[in-house]
Amino acid sequence: MRIIKKGLSLQEDEYYRTHLGIINNFIPVKMTNREIDVLAAFMVVDNLIRFETKGKRLVKSALGLSNGSLGNHLKRLRDKKFIIKLDNSEIIPNIFFPESDIQYYNFLIKKEK
Repeated sequence: MRIIKKGLSLQEDEYYRTHLGIINNFIPVKMTNREIDVLAAFMVVDNLIRFETKGKRLVKSALGLSNGSLGNHLKRLRDKKFIIKLDNSEIIPNIFFPESDIQYYNFLIKKEK
């Protein structure tokens, strides 16, 4: 069996974007590419201000989004449960975060005969 390996060294925003793109293939409800961009941008923002006005401002600026566009993306991410409410605040569930510095993946696909 041939094993395909690839290592990447990425900036923080691209690290989260790439991770979300990989796991998106294995979750039942899929994110669009733009939803991945938005969620990754929020993952970069400090947890204390993530979904506060300052955090939203940082994401809008980083992605060039209007208030309405960001609001629409956030609504879809909430509807798909990529952003959830916990103790009167919104969070991104831990399962969507990769390890802090290095994330390994191990996949096996098998063709049925």
